[in-house]
Amino acid sequence: MPMVPRGAALDAPAIATAVAAQVRRTGTHALPVAMLVRLGELRRRHGAGHPFLDAYLGCVLARHECRFSNRTYLALPLLERVRAAAGLAPDRLAALLMADVVRVERSAAGPDLPDPPTRRKRIRHALRFVAASHDHPVTADDQLDGVALPELPAAGLATWFGLSVLPVSTRHDEYFFIMPCRHTR
Repeated sequence: MPMVPRGAALDAPAIATAVAAQVRRTGTHALPVAMLVRLGELRRRHGAGHPFLDAYLGCVLARHECRFSNRTYLALPLLERVRAAAGLAPDRLAALLMADVVRVERSAAGPDLPDPPTRRKRIRHALRFVAASHDHPVTADDQLDGVALPELPAAGLATWFGLSVLPVSTRHDEYFFIMPCRHTR
């Protein structure tokens, strides 16, 4: 990832998207140290002028900088910026996050997926949450497939919302568990 010269225009979403592609291939724990150093420098030089990129890189770099916590693991600094910029109530953001869980679970593939009943259960519970957030509670499981999944209203913010999944590892189930980091020196 090349550094951006001082004074040059910065395409923050493109940079974050490129970093996210690497994170999703390897997990944040396996990012090359050289890349993490370059990202830290990028954040120091340009972060103040790009609050979404600053929040994103702060989450990506948290483990490397020994600041890893549930807050950075869940990319809450980035999600809080998205929520504020979109003018979303916290419950609306929660519904968007659960809709994202449904999308991930429906399209997931790979050898480490949970068994089909577990996936169906996850999807069913997430859909119930989404349905309830729209004041259209659904009680029968067979009606859940008709629940419309909400999307972020602002297209530019949707990019940042989509970048908020920062797995430490590439295991599928990591998206559903929060594990504290223990640093040793």
